[in-house]
Amino acid sequence: RMRKRGLPPTGEVCPGDEADVRRFFGDGEKSRKGNWKVMQLCKQVERAATLALEGEWVGDALLGAAVASVEPAPDAGRLRVVVVLAPARGTDDVEEARTALSRLTARFRAEVAWSIHRKRVPAIVFDVRLGSEVDRG
Repeated sequence: RMRKRGLPPTGEVCPGDEADVRRFFGDGEKSRKGNWKVMQLCKQVERAATLALEGEWVGDALLGAAVASVEPAPDAGRLRVVVVLAPARGTDDVEEARTALSRLTARFRAEVAWSIHRKRVPAIVFDVRLGSEVDRG
């Protein structure tokens, strides 16, 4: 059997050597699995938010808007949804879109709750941007 990555044998550690911090305090398998689960949740919420944003109840302020990404903010209990407005929209439309999204947050959260398989639905925070502000790469 292969030995799990852990502390090095006593003979390999010298007082003058610089220690690799990741080796002693790095991410264990447990945190990698947790990160995978958070990314899975973000992907599920992204799909649900994209479908919800295309709904007829959204309104004119968000016409042509799209979900660019969903990321934990700061953890899986609260997710940040980055919404990109249509290319024809200007900076004055950003505030109007933010107001519309804050008014519709409960409805979005209900749509997300219906489509994901979680005991508790995360809080959703919207970040509205223009198309030119989003990194395309």
